Amino acid sequence: MIIREAKLSDAAGIAKVHVDCWRTTHKNIFPCEFLFDLSYQQRTALCEKNINKTGNIVYVAEGKDGEVIGVADGKEKPMMLKSQVI
Repeated sequence: MIIREAKLSDAAGIAKVHVDCWRTTHKNIFPCEFLFDLSYQQRTALCEKNINKTGNIVYVAEGKDGEVIGVADGKEKPMMLKSQVI
């Protein structure tokens, strides 16, 4: 497994991980209709925006065959300088 920064070309793989995880993990928590309506296409578009958004950090876990098998994302946090600490 390799952990690396996501590329725009990873968006569909990230979307698949996200949708499949939601459908599996939230089964019996959310209505089946809600989970069924989750869209790979809509999630891919959102992932593309997240990857390109300034300040966002997106990493993927890549399996042996190059498939995206995990994802982590967040926002950059500016480093606090010692002079800023009160």
